[in-house]
Formats: sequence, C-alpha cells, structure tokens
Amino acid sequence: MADASFLQTSFLGGEWSPYAQGRADKEQYRTALNLCYNGQPVEEGAWARRPATVTLAPTRGGAQALIRDFAFSEALPFTLEFTAGHMRVFQGLSLVMEDPHAVLSISTTTPAVVQTPVAHGYSTDDQVQLSLTWLLTGQPPAGMLPVIGKQWAITVVDTTHFSLTDAITGTELDGSTLALDGWGITAARIVDFTTPYTWAEIQANSIRVIQDQDIAIICDGMHQPMVFANNAGNTLIPTQTTNNACFPTFDFEEVAWNDGPYLDPPTDGSTLTAQGLGSPVTLDASAITSINGGLGFQSTDVGRAIRLFSEPSNWNASTGYTKGQNVKWQEAYWQALQSNTGSQPDTSVTNWAVTTAAAAWTWGTITTVNSTSQVVVTLAAADPYGIWAGGTMLNGELPVLTWQLGVYSATTGWPTGGTYHEGRFWLFGAQFNRADATMSDNNGTPETQALWFNPTAIDGTVADDNGISIELQSEQVNSIFWMIGSQTGIAMGTQGGEFLIRASETNDGITPASVQAKRVTKFGCANVEPRQVPLAV
Repeated sequence: MADASFLQTSFLGGEWSPYAQGRADKEQYRTALNLCYNGQPVEEGAWARRPATVTLAPTRGGAQALIRDFAFSEALPFTLEFTAGHMRVFQGLSLVMEDPHAVLSISTTTPAVVQTPVAHGYSTDDQVQLSLTWLLTGQPPAGMLPVIGKQWAITVVDTTHFSLTDAITGTELDGSTLALDGWGITAARIVDFTTPYTWAEIQANSIRVIQDQDIAIICDGMHQPMVFANNAGNTLIPTQTTNNACFPTFDFEEVAWNDGPYLDPPTDGSTLTAQGLGSPVTLDASAITSINGGLGFQSTDVGRAIRLFSEPSNWNASTGYTKGQNVKWQEAYWQALQSNTGSQPDTSVTNWAVTTAAAAWTWGTITTVNSTSQVVVTLAAADPYGIWAGGTMLNGELPVLTWQLGVYSATTGWPTGGTYHEGRFWLFGAQFNRADATMSDNNGTPETQALWFNPTAIDGTVADDNGISIELQSEQVNSIFWMIGSQTGIAMGTQGGEFLIRASETNDGITPASVQAKRVTKFGCANVEPRQVPLAV
C-alpha cells in the first residue's frame, strides 16, 4: 500500500500539550505542533528558526548577572546588567562609558601604567576600556589587539597615571608585550553604579524594572526602590575623542516617597499628641497597639511617612467661646463670629459660621525614634511645583484623632514590583492583596527621583489626580506576583487567581472615584513577569 504524508501549510496552532493531543476534531489541530524546538511560528504561518544571540561583553568581573531591558525608545535601547552590588548599562551592543581621556603612553612595566595628559578623575577599582582613535588608516598593530576592547580594573598611581589589571582574570598587564606604533589610544571609564542588591537577590531573580519613558523605578522588595533616569533629558552628549561615540549621563538614586501611600487610620482610639506646632515636632502615642502590630515605633521607621489630621475639639454647650475660635460639630467645622456660650453652631447663625480652614491634613517624615511611643517628625513644607501647599499642626495642643503610617518602610517592607499605566506608577508587595498608585503624572513634577501619592488635598478633598490605594476582595490572602497594563485595565496575577483593576465606568480613566478590582479567573500563576502579545497578556 502506498504511503501518504500530510501537508502542513501553517503552524499557527502552536505547540500543544500532551493533554490535548489526539483532538483531531479541533480545527486548530491541523496547524498545531507536537514539539516546537529552537524555533517559532510567525504571523504568516511559517515556522522559522529563532533569532540568534550575540555576546555583548563579559559581565562585571565575570560574575553571574541578571539583565533587565530599559529602552528610552525603540531607537535607543538600553540593557541593565545587575551583579552583586553593581549595575552597568549597555546601549545597544556596547557598554556605556564616560570620562574619555587620551592616552599619552603605556609603560613597559608589569603592571602596565597608563599616562593621561590631564587629570583623569578615576578611582581605584574603577574599570576602563581602551579604544583606538580613527587618526590613522590601515590595520591596528597586532601588539595592541590584546588590550583593545577589554575591560581593565585600574589602580590609581596619581592624578594622571593608573595601572591596568584584567578585570576578569585579575592578571596584571605586561606592558612589554605592547606596541603602539604611533596609533592614538583613548581610555574611557565604564559606567558602573553601586547598588544595594546582594548575590542572593540576583539569584532569586527578584529585581523588577517599572518604566515610564526615560524613567525606571527598580524594585526588589528588600530595599528602598531606586530610580534610574537619563538626566540629560534624553539628549546624548557627543564626544569627539573616541570614534565619535556618544556618552549618555544618568541619575541613579533612592526614590523619594512623598505623602504616602498610607495604611488605614487606627480604629482602636489611639491618638498622637504634638509637643508644639512647628517642625520638627515630637509626637507621643497614647497607645502602641496599632503601631507595627503592637510593637510600637521601631528604629527602622526612620524615613517612614506619617500623615496627621489636625482638627479642633468638639463643640461643648458649657464652654465659653471667644471670637475666632473653631469647633467641630455635626461633622462640620465652625468659627465663632462673637463670644458666646451654649449657642449651638448649626442653629445660631449670628454666633457661628462654617469654615474650611479649621482643620487640615499635614504629612511628614519620621526622623528620630525616641521610644516605642514617641517619634520626632519633620513636617513637609510647600514644594516649588504646587503639589503640596505645606501644612502645620493647626491645633497642636489637641490630640490627633486621625493619623496614618506609611505602607512602605524598612519596618514593613518595600515594593516587589509594579507597572506604569495611564500616567501613574502602580506598586505592590509590602501588604497582601493591596496595590497603590501615585498621583496622575506625578502632577508634572520634574523631580524624577520623587513619587507623589497624595491621597487628598490639605482640606481632605479628593481630586481625580490624587493617589489611589486598593485592596483585592478575595477569600484568600495572596501576594501579588505581577501587574501589567492593557487596553482593559491593569491585569494582576496572584497565586490564587488573576484580577483586573479598571475604571468603574467603561471608557473612564482610573481615578480615586472610579476604580474597582475584580477577580477574573482562579487559574493562579507563578511569580514570573508577564508578556504582552498584540491584544492579550
């Protein structure tokens, strides 16, 4: 009997699991694969070999590394390389370098010593790369090939001299083997940032990058997030000293947390009493049951945000009031128009008038922990960008009944990840089933290292651009593993299921007044970053 083979003209069905094989009744069966190895189906239906890889450079010191993509634009891709305690940057296929200097000479000693015509500004343990300038034609001398393009750890001799040691092997360079033959040489320092990330965190693959155009927030859950940004406003600084190369400059520093996000106010009736009105102000807690799980303030709370609602005392029928005094009555604030006693504010229009200036929110940062029940707080002043108008303890002699501690700190933990969506950074990690978002577009602040979360204005009003905090309503307590924005909202994955954060009304933007989080599946997922294909996650 003659043999027959099946002609498969498309592979768009993809690779099928063993559980689905044999389902010839499915239309996609004729385009499916039993095993797709070292290749991928393409949109036209064909099966193509996967793209090849390329060696960019050895990692710092040859250590194992973690890489993360960070592209200012499709035309300007960057890759971040993380090794224990360090981060380096690749632009396209090359390491980003800075401070290029011409090389006057390289000694014939071991280790070889490089001389520059001006002060190089380098430090011992910096790493440099040597390059040939395009001043001559022809092939470079064979005697220089062993040093060109390699990574060299330097030891500073003086302001214009440094020696070279192979950054990977630790072998000192023997200068007697080199031959310049009149070729021009430049040395440029490899951009290298000191980071708090340990080898254990590199192994755990816990570093996440949240990108907003030319700004990246780097989270790992163990340290205060870092911000990485191009401080030249996406403008590369050209230099003519090394093959007309461009040297971008960056900022890399801890994120500044401004006004939140916050935990819910205590419900046990505990209060904070201020010693004075100015800043810094000392605050005494009446109880510590709601502070850090009953442990009270901890030394690790230094740097943590705190929010205080300063309001007048309740109106009392037996108290005599003078003109200008403020009281609280029926959830509103009133100011005395003249001296009076026993005149109920809402029924005495000649003695009282509603005021919006009698109570105010203020926030600050804990700068000193004196005990488990006492801290010193530096109150936030007005910022130059109009995000926060500044606040004071209006009623410093009265206990603060409503107050909130920051969600993120060295005590409670730091964000493990997040996403950028509709002008807001969204973060998660320190609290189960909870996500927090910054103000919309950070209200336009040019301070790239600052995240503003302001949940309300000073008077307590909430605008559409204020920060957002939301808790997932679920019968399970789950850690959020990942978030990603999509056309339908923000998809979130937890071990117990997948959730979607979206506006309450179709086609609305997500705001504090229009936001909801609903579980859409119970599949559950692993702690792996998601990927987005054209219309799905």
